[in-house]
Order: sequence, then structure tokens, then C-alpha cells
Amino acid sequence: MPIPKSKSQIEIEKLWNFEGRDAAFWVELLRVFCGQLEAASGMILVGTDDEEQALEWMPIAVWPDAEETRHRLANHRDDLVKLVTSMDEEGDCLRVESISEGIWAAALPLRLEENKSRCMATFIRYGDEDFFRPGQRIEQLMIDSPLVYGASAFTSPENAGESSSAGSPLSTALTLGLLLNEEKRFLAAAMVLCNELAVRFSSDRVSLGWVRGHYVRLKATNHAEKINRKMEISRLLEAAMEECLDQDDEIVWPGSAVNAAIEREHERYARHVGITQLASIPIRKGGKPLAAITLERSESFTTEDLQELRLTADLCYRRLSDLHETDRWFGARLASSVRRWAGKLFGHEHTWTKLALLAIAAAIAFLFLYPWDFKVKTSFVLQPEQVFHLPSPFDGYIQSVEVEAGDQVISGQPLVLMDTSELELNKAELAATVERFVSEAQLARAEATPAEMHIAIAKAEETRAALKKVQFNLEMATINAPVDGVVLEGDLKERIGSPVARGEALMKLSPLEGMFAELQLPESEATRVVSGSMGEAAFESQPDQRFPVTVEFVEPLAVPEEDGNMLIVHANFLGDPAEWWRPGMSGIVKIDCGERPLIWILTRQAVDYLRMRLWF
Repeated sequence: MPIPKSKSQIEIEKLWNFEGRDAAFWVELLRVFCGQLEAASGMILVGTDDEEQALEWMPIAVWPDAEETRHRLANHRDDLVKLVTSMDEEGDCLRVESISEGIWAAALPLRLEENKSRCMATFIRYGDEDFFRPGQRIEQLMIDSPLVYGASAFTSPENAGESSSAGSPLSTALTLGLLLNEEKRFLAAAMVLCNELAVRFSSDRVSLGWVRGHYVRLKATNHAEKINRKMEISRLLEAAMEECLDQDDEIVWPGSAVNAAIEREHERYARHVGITQLASIPIRKGGKPLAAITLERSESFTTEDLQELRLTADLCYRRLSDLHETDRWFGARLASSVRRWAGKLFGHEHTWTKLALLAIAAAIAFLFLYPWDFKVKTSFVLQPEQVFHLPSPFDGYIQSVEVEAGDQVISGQPLVLMDTSELELNKAELAATVERFVSEAQLARAEATPAEMHIAIAKAEETRAALKKVQFNLEMATINAPVDGVVLEGDLKERIGSPVARGEALMKLSPLEGMFAELQLPESEATRVVSGSMGEAAFESQPDQRFPVTVEFVEPLAVPEEDGNMLIVHANFLGDPAEWWRPGMSGIVKIDCGERPLIWILTRQAVDYLRMRLWF
């Protein structure tokens, strides 16, 4: 009775019957193996043994097949290469290591048909738990999967035509066009193009250069995440691409004797990197060279290869061009649109110079000719028209305080009550004294002593005068509001029971009607503000509201301040005051001073300064 197959074995056997090209097989292999090991992502590394040079590992596939995965695995590439390098060449087993906290790496050797090539499947897992380790039998099936399927990590010369064309040049061009249409970013599409061309044409390196201004800039090369344009090899490659675009023709080095193309830069680059065959294909848009593709390999390029590359370039240029235009930041796209519009309007030569001169001329005309509302900006303080000072009516003590600073009061409302206990005693004493003197006067009249009678009457009158003074103080003991208004100063609740002297200011009261804005106008602006000038004021507490004002008069005497001499300007508000207005509030006021050219407004202070210093 046969042993039933496990789920893992069934998935691996389905992988052996995979229908598709080798590049897609490696991605599918990673997907299946990542599921077997419970890995987050994987990458295939291949290397060729060379006695003269050290073994160099090169990635050929990743899973998930996305640009984000390539960037993430690129950060761990050195750790993965170190892991596969440390493995025993003859040991066929799964090697697992922790490369950092919470990140695990694994490597599994794969058997290929080539004797000189080595292939490793590497995996990454995130978390504290290790990879799931399958049994020894499943692990051996995974190692032999590429050999059973017959996949090759490198395209050999014998099957070059089979792997690169898949039937016809049109089929290759259509396949690449479909792959590019799936990409949303320019660099990702460029990488797909370079990688696919490298596989299909057995090229060691495929590079894409794009025209920028009058030069070519290297954008992508196969299996390279980043490009260092400062390296000598990058500059030589860009020069070779410029040579191709300048002649607007395919260049193959070494060329035939009948080929009239100049290939000096191609020869210089080929000898610098040690390549034997080099081909550059221009990518045109509207008959104008837009970019160039350069392929490097050891075998010569046939006529069919060049025809297939030419057809691929003609079919893929539109998608690459659109991605290059749209996959840029907003400023670059806007600048490109403005430049194209200006080029159509003014011609194709010196577009930026003409546009800059036109903009400068328009700006100068605008500055000197366009009338602009000139406004003088200064600060203001809200001042009351009248201020009532409420002093202490007599020497005494504060008994109670009915209001606080900021309270609104009405006319006749009690504000402060003075202590009248002592006055009441004085009043009773003086009243008794008056009665005594009256009695003495009556007694003197009865005894017929006129002198004593007149003296008693005079003392009674004197005492009555003192009594009237006491009664007056009693009537003034309650300090009432003289008008409707608001208490400006006088927080006396902490002074209840404390002595006060006669005439000491206890409170300040001001009516809300008739308040005006007191402006501090710099002396340099004095001649530009006159009586009747209109403006707008905004309070610090309500900056979103504007209140119209008109200048009433300017005080003739300047007041020295830290910033220079200031003129005091009185401005009245048009309309009734708001309920929340209080004396002492401040803000900003802008006074209209007519229309002036914008250049005069911007330079008036500098011109006045130079006139004072240079005296002209």
C-alpha cells in the first residue's frame, strides 16, 4: 500500500509541473517555499565560481514580487549573503540564524543543471519564533525542485532564442508592454524592463538612460536598487548613451566595416568594464530621441536581436514616458507644463530666458504703474471721553464695597459705604451741646444778663455749624455713581475696615459713551495723516472684526518714546460702541492715505532714510 502524500509534497510536485518561463518559476518557487517555512518574504541568490575573482551573489527573484519587498530585502542583503557564504558547500541542509532582534534569516541550497553555478533560496521571518522546519524528506524535495523542473538561473547560448523570444519579436515586445502597464512608478517600470531584457537576451547588464536637458542621466540597471552616478563607470555609460542619441541610431560595438556610426564612447566604455559586446537602442517619442537602452553581453548581437529590441523600444516608449512625466513631485510637473506652454508661445529656443524677461518686465510695470491703497498702520488705545474720580469724603474707615473694577453701574448706585459710627456719636454729642447752650441762653435772659445770653447764643450757633458738618459727612458716607458707566479702578474689598484719608481716590468711573481711539503715529508718517482721514480698527481681543474710524485731530505736541517721537492722534468710531468695549483696550488701526504705486510703498522708508543720511 503506497504511503499517502502530505500536503507539502503535493504543493512541491505542483511546482515541478509549473507552466511558464523561468523568471516566473523562481517567484512561484519562493511563494511555495515561504509557505512551507512560514516565512514573510524570500529571495533567490545565484553565484558563479571563478578562480580569479571571489564568488559574487546576485538576486534574480523576490517574493512577494513587489518594489517594497525589493527595498526591504535590500536592507538585509548583506546579512543574507554572509549567511549563504558561511554555509558548507557540500552540505545540503537548511541554515537558520537570528540576524537582529525579532528578525530571523534562513538559507536553503538548490540544485541546478549548471555545474559551475550555485543557487541559494534565502528567507526572512519577523517575530520571536523560529522558522517552521519541515522533515528531511520534504527538505530534500525542496532542494531538488529546480533540477526536477529544469529551471536555469542563467540563460545559456543554446536556448537563448527560446528564452528571449517565446515565438516572435512581437511576442517579446507585447509581453514587456503588458508587464510595464502593471507598474505605477517609473523606477519600478524601468527595473522591470532592464531585468526582463537581461533575462531574454542573456545580458550581463542592461541599463536605461533618460534625456534630461542636453544630457543623459542613468535611471536604472538590472538587479541594482541604487545607482551611484558619481562613479566613473556611470559617467562613461551615460556618454555612450549620449553618443547613441546624438546619432539617433542603434549602435553595436564592435561594429562592421560598412557601419558608418561613430562608436568612440562605446569603445571607451567597453574597454573600461571589459565587455566584449555592446548595443545601444534609442527610444523615440514623436521622432525625437527620448531615452536609450544599453545591453552588455559576451555573445554578439544578431539582426534578429536588434529587430526585437527596436520593436520593444517602439512599443514600450509610451508607458515609460507617461510614468516619467507623472511620477514626479508637483513642482516638477508644474514647471514642465509651464515650460511646454511657454515653448509653444514663444518658440523652442531660450524659452526660460524669454519667460524670465517677460516676467521681470511685467513685475516692473506692475510695481510702477498699478495704483495700490496706501495705509498707515499703527497701534491705538481705547480712551474714555470723561473719567470721574471718586474720593473719600472724610477721614474714616471703609465699611463695605458694593462693586469691583470692570462692573457696570447706573447713576445713583451705591459703590462704597463709609463707617459712620463715629459720626453718629459726634452728631449726638453736638446735638446735646446745642441744647445746653440754648438752655444757658434762656437762663441768662431770665436773669437779665444780656452778655451771658449773647455768649450762649453764639456758642449754640457754633455748635449747630459743627453739627451741620457732621450731618453733611453722614450724607456723603455713601459714595454713589454719578453717571452710568463702568468702574475702571477701585478693587477695595481687601481694604474693608482700613483707614482712608479725606480726598484719597477710591474709584475711577467712566461712561461707555463717547470713547475714542488714541493713536501713536510715528513722526515720519505725520504729514500723511490729516483730519478727516478714514480707516479701520481691529482690537486684539477680536481681530476678526473691523470697525470704521475717522481722524478727528492730531495733537500739535510730539511725545518722545523709545522708538522715536510720536504724535498723538484722536480718532472717533463711526457707529455705536459694542457692549464688550472697555477703556484701555488696544489694537491696530490702518488709516487710508490715498493710492500710491507699489514701488513707492515698498521703498519709501529706505528712500527717506537715504535722503536724511545723504541730504538730497
